[in-house]
Amino acid sequence: MLGPVQFISYSEDVVIVFNTHHHVQFHIFADDKQLFASAPVAKAHEAKKAVEQCVAAIKDWCASRRLKLNDGKTEVIWLGTRPCLQHLACVDLNLSVGSDIIRLSTVVRDLGVFVDAELTFHEHVRRVTSSCFFQLCRLHQIRKHINRQVTKKLVHSFVINRLDYCNSILAGLPKGLISRRQRVQNSAARLVLGLQSCDPIKPALFELHWLPVHLRTDYKLCLLMHSVSVQSCPSYISEIVQTTAASSRRQGLRSSTDTLSYTVPPTVTKFGEQAFSVAGPSVWNSLPADIRHITDTTVFKRHLKTHFFNLYFNT
Repeated sequence: MLGPVQFISYSEDVVIVFNTHHHVQFHIFADDKQLFASAPVAKAHEAKKAVEQCVAAIKDWCASRRLKLNDGKTEVIWLGTRPCLQHLACVDLNLSVGSDIIRLSTVVRDLGVFVDAELTFHEHVRRVTSSCFFQLCRLHQIRKHINRQVTKKLVHSFVINRLDYCNSILAGLPKGLISRRQRVQNSAARLVLGLQSCDPIKPALFELHWLPVHLRTDYKLCLLMHSVSVQSCPSYISEIVQTTAASSRRQGLRSSTDTLSYTVPPTVTKFGEQAFSVAGPSVWNSLPADIRHITDTTVFKRHLKTHFFNLYFNT
């Protein structure tokens, strides 16, 4: 369950409320607090009660310091597979905090990403592609008044950056959603180069030196895995994955000394393949060993893009 809670400020007292008293996990941002707890369907009420008590305690803490919890911007959503959510459909999962009722949401916005209850990201892709095509239509109106270089910079600022934002969470999406995002990039490339809709797109991407959207997602995953490898990432990311050497149970095997590869946990559903613990190591292990050995991030990014570029355009 994910519930963004908005406040004006916080102190160490709030962290104590999260962990010690209610055992609710959290993320803290500048003006946002996210509480989350996981539970099987049979214990959903226990998780709901823990979050309710935690939010109520935070509300009391704010009131004691002449602050006000923004109930109007507080959201709650239950995440899970379709069968699990169907079991919870007839259960009252709205949060009660004092006299206020926080209604259950089917989609919430988390740092610019639209998260739906089943983590399909259909709504996120729909909104991003709609926004990108809107920007492309606006740029098309002024295309004849600006040169290619200026057009490319504008397309990067208003379109490509939107496609790339948080694209690592879109790993393992169905081909239909990937193709919708690819159509945006194709339209952007044709706008920059002044091509017609019937012109082939692969030579255009090659000329612009753009990776297709599915490889841009792999590129971002590899960057995250690189930050794990060189120990420059937050602990909540590095704790998700484990090297093959650390997970090997038998000494003397080659895998017990392999610190460049990461264990890919077994999954039984496509839903599980979208997790960073699976998608990240899968893409990272497919890279050549000489690229995984690179510790300098700038050099790594250059070699990584060259590798993906050759992989796509030389096949």
